[in-house]
Amino acid sequence: MPKTFLIDLLAAILLACTISLTAVGQSNSSIPYKAQEVSEKDGIPVLIKHLPDWEVVRGRATFAHSVGELKAALGDRPLLDLIDFSAGTEAVTVPYDAGKLLIIEYSSPQASVEADAANQTTQPMTEGQSSVNIPRKTAQEEAK
Repeated sequence: MPKTFLIDLLAAILLACTISLTAVGQSNSSIPYKAQEVSEKDGIPVLIKHLPDWEVVRGRATFAHSVGELKAALGDRPLLDLIDFSAGTEAVTVPYDAGKLLIIEYSSPQASVEADAANQTTQPMTEGQSSVNIPRKTAQEEAK
């Protein structure tokens, strides 16, 4: 094979790789979420995919990294002040017909256990405050 043919072939391959990598980078840059764990398939945070009917409600979902972001979506509720976002905790909330759902994901099982232990002494609800249901899953339950 002539030397110029090999150089042209290598240049074409390099150009194709550069273009495909640029396209991949641009497709994920339009995603409005900054999450620790995102789907490799579509770049959507995995936490959002835990929502019931996530494909339908994801446009109404609020992805949060701070108590302030949660309060903007859910109102000023004292219970939200108990959530510690310092260690990479993430949350997502969305309104449904039956009520508002909030899912909190801690960065590690240890952080989850520590937060749960710290929050065992919750404040009593005041008159007119809606009920709060806090289901808890361990890492073993989540893996099933």
